[in-house]
Amino acid sequence: MTTTAPFELTSSAWQVIKSVAPPSEIEEIIYIIGRSLVEQVIELRQEAENLLEIWRDFRQEIGNLSVKNKVGFLPEPPELRNRLKQEIVMLVDILRQKDKT
Repeated sequence: MTTTAPFELTSSAWQVIKSVAPPSEIEEIIYIIGRSLVEQVIELRQEAENLLEIWRDFRQEIGNLSVKNKVGFLPEPPELRNRLKQEIVMLVDILRQKDKT
């Protein structure tokens, strides 16, 4: 598994505006930009945070599975694979014989 740098969301334009604007002017800025647009930006940010959390959980789960598979997993013995092939060939032969009768 390749190691990638952790992904972090950047600040949205609304977060930057809100952080630099005086609190007394926030309502006026919302009115100028449009309340629905600001709400959409907030909702999209929340959705992006949720997706990022899902992605991180998924990456962690895959990493845990990868470690488990490497530690406790032994390769199958070659004779087991050969035996399985022989049994499949035998089954196919039996089915062919039954098909002829």
